Amino acid sequence: MAKLKSQLIVNAAMRLADQQIIPFYVLKKGDPDSGILFIEVEDGPTMSRLFTRAINFDGIYEYRAISGDAPLPRFEISEMIDRQIGRDDDCWVISTAGEKGLQLFTQMT
Repeated sequence: MAKLKSQLIVNAAMRLADQQIIPFYVLKKGDPDSGILFIEVEDGPTMSRLFTRAINFDGIYEYRAISGDAPLPRFEISEMIDRQIGRDDDCWVISTAGEKGLQLFTQMT
């Protein structure tokens, strides 16, 4: 499978979010070609989960929860994001609402 550029993925997801009226925010722009994507999925007003795009053993891209299966308080997710930015300043950070927000990305991979 061909690798899509990060900015193309974000722009396409943003367009889908706009069409489906799903909240979508680019919190940090990264490298347009190969920046790692981190997606904060809001689960209510105070809880979130954090996902990243990764390739599995079959060579297929998927979105994995790096914050665990259960939602965490938003301040913990913010700390995780800050650590990721400290490791890789070229990453993208997106915030969206609920499972429908995450599905915007999974539709493209």
